[in-house]
Amino acid sequence: MTEGNIYSAVYSGVPVFEMIVKGVAVMRRRTDDYMNATQILKVADIEKAKRTKILEKEVLVGEHEKVQGGYGKYQGTWIPFNKSKELAERYGVVPILAPLLNFELDPASIQERSANETHTHSSSNTFVEPKREDAPSQQRNYSPSLEDALPPHKKAKTTSNEQELFQPSSSRSQHTTNEPTSADHNRSVLMSIFLSDKPDQINDFLNQSHGKDNFSIDMVIDEQGNTALHWATSLARINTVELLASKGANIACTNYAGETPLMRSVMVTNNYDAQSFPRVFDLLKETATFTDNKKRTVLHHAALTGSIQGRINAAVYYMEILVANDLCKPVLNTQDALGDTALTIAARLDGAALVDALVRAGAVQNTQNHAGLDVQDYKTENNEDSTMEEASNSQSQRVFATSSLYSKKPYAPSQRGKEIVATVQKIVDALDEEYGSQLTAKEHELQSVQEDLNAVTQELEKTRKSLEERQAESQRLSEAQQKTRNLEHALQTGWQRLESLMQASSKPMPTQADLEQFDENEDIDAYFNIPDLQFSDTIDEEEKKRQLKEHIKHIRAKVRAYEANNNALDDEINELEHQFTEKEMQCKRLIAACCNLPIDKIDDLVEPLTLAIESDPPDLDLARVIGFMDKIRRQGAFTEPPIVTNHTKPTKNTVDSPH
Repeated sequence: MTEGNIYSAVYSGVPVFEMIVKGVAVMRRRTDDYMNATQILKVADIEKAKRTKILEKEVLVGEHEKVQGGYGKYQGTWIPFNKSKELAERYGVVPILAPLLNFELDPASIQERSANETHTHSSSNTFVEPKREDAPSQQRNYSPSLEDALPPHKKAKTTSNEQELFQPSSSRSQHTTNEPTSADHNRSVLMSIFLSDKPDQINDFLNQSHGKDNFSIDMVIDEQGNTALHWATSLARINTVELLASKGANIACTNYAGETPLMRSVMVTNNYDAQSFPRVFDLLKETATFTDNKKRTVLHHAALTGSIQGRINAAVYYMEILVANDLCKPVLNTQDALGDTALTIAARLDGAALVDALVRAGAVQNTQNHAGLDVQDYKTENNEDSTMEEASNSQSQRVFATSSLYSKKPYAPSQRGKEIVATVQKIVDALDEEYGSQLTAKEHELQSVQEDLNAVTQELEKTRKSLEERQAESQRLSEAQQKTRNLEHALQTGWQRLESLMQASSKPMPTQADLEQFDENEDIDAYFNIPDLQFSDTIDEEEKKRQLKEHIKHIRAKVRAYEANNNALDDEINELEHQFTEKEMQCKRLIAACCNLPIDKIDDLVEPLTLAIESDPPDLDLARVIGFMDKIRRQGAFTEPPIVTNHTKPTKNTVDSPH
C-alpha cells in the first residue's frame, strides 16, 4: 500500500477505509465511522505504556468498543468519529490524518460500478449495518445489510487512482453482466425500500410487481440468501411483515444458513426496542419448531443473543415470549449439531435470567452435549468452554453478513489461525474473569466501608443535634434562674419599700391573708376618680357656688396627690441613677483590676467588651458568672445590700395602698 492513499478493506468481516500513515494502518469503519483510538495514538508516536494510560483515562471512560481476537490490525479500542477527531486534535495528528477524516465516498459511482462488477457470496459471517438518514436509531444493533449500501450523504473526494484503489473482491461464484436484469432491478428496489422504510412505497411496488413472471415475493435480495421477509422481521417493520404475509410471502423460507425470518427476528434487538416481538411471533409462529442448517431452533438463537454485550435484556424478552407459547414446547429440549440445547447454551453463557425462564418452562437440565457436559457442569465450571470456536462462529452468524464488493481479498482464516485465536481468547477470558473477581471484591469492600461511614456519620449527626438540644436547654435553664433571682430581688426591694411606707403612716404591715385577697388587677386611679360637676335647674346660685368650691377642692387634692406621687417617682429615679453611677464605677474598677488598666481607660474598652460578651456562645454558663461576681462582692469590691427586716416575704407583687 502507498502512504496517503485510501483503500477499502475487510477485516474480520467488517468493511473499513484504510490509510497508511507513518507505517501504521489507520482504519475508519464504513458502517458507523468508528475509528481505532490505538492506531491514532500510534501515529502520534506515543509509546505503548503511555498509550495504555491514555486509553484508560480518556477513551475507556466514554462510549467505546473493545475488539480482541480476529485479525491483528483490526484489534484495539474503537470510538465514535467525533471522539476520534477530538483525540487526533489533542495529540496533533489531524493534518496527517485529514484525508481519512474528511474522506467521503460518492454512492452514485458505487451503484454505477456495482451493476457491472462482480457479485459474490461471501464467506464472512459478520453483519455490517447500513447508515441512513431516515432510518430509526438502532443503537449499533446489527441487522442485515448490503456491503455497498453506503450513506446517501457521502460525496466523492477521491484521487485520480480511485478506480485502482477500490477493486471488487474475488469470489467463489461470479458472473458479469453489461446491463442490470429485471431481477436485479427488483432486488435494488426492495433494498431501497428497506433503507427508506416507507410502507406506501412497499405497497405500491408489491401491487405493481405481484404476479409478474419476473417477480417473486420470496426472491433473495442479499448475498446471505435473505428475503424481504427476513429483512422486515429483523428491522421490526411490523407493517411490512403483515403486508408481505398478506401478499403470500412464505414465512417458512430460509436463507443460505437455513434460518427462518422468525430466527432472524431474535438475533437483533430491534423487536425488543420496538416491543413488537409478540406481533412478529403471532405472524410467524407456525415456524417455531423449524431448525437451521446447524439444527438450531429459534430458542437456540434467542439464547445466543444473550452472549452479545448489551443484549441480555432483549434475549430474556424474546425467550419469555417463546417459552410461554405451547408451540415451542416440542423443541424445548432439542439439541443442535453440537448436542447443545437452548438451556445448555444459556448456562454456558452464564445467562441466569435465560436459564430461569427455560427451567420454569420445563427444560431438562441433565441433557449432555457431544462434549459430555450438561447444565450443572457449566454452572460449576463456567470458564471451561470446549465449544468456544463453535460459540464464536454462532455469535458471528447472529447477524446478516456480506463481503465487501471492494475488498482486496476474501477473508478466509486457516484452521491453525482459528485454534490460536481460540487459545488466546481463553487466556484473555481467564484474565478478565480474575480481574473481574478482584474488582467485584474491592467494590464489595468499598461498599461495606461506605455503609459503615454513612452509619457513623448519621450517628455523629444525631449526637451533634442532641448536644445542641442539651446546650439550648442549659441556656434556657440559666436564663430562667437569672430571671428568678431578678424577681426575688425586685420583690425584696418592693417589700422593703412597703415597710417604710407603712411605718411612716403608722399602719401595720398587711398579713398573708390580706395579700391573698388583694386584687392585683385593680385600677388604682379609680380611688381618685372625681365625677363631672352637674347643676340641677332647681338649685339657686349659692348652692351652685358651694358645690363648685367643693369640686375645686377635690380636684386640687387629686393634683396634690399626683404631684406627690411624681415627686416620689423622681426621687426614686434619682436614687436609681445614683445607684447606677455607683455600680458603673464599681464595674469600671472591676474591669480595670481584671485587665490591669487605669480606670480612665475603661470607657474606651466598653464597646469591644460588650461585643465580646454578645459573641459568647449560647451555652454560656451564667451561673458560673454570677458565682464569680458573688466572690468579688464578698471580697469587698461591692458594697453589701441593705439588711432586710425579718418580715414574712409575700408571694405576690404588691402596690402602694391608696389609703
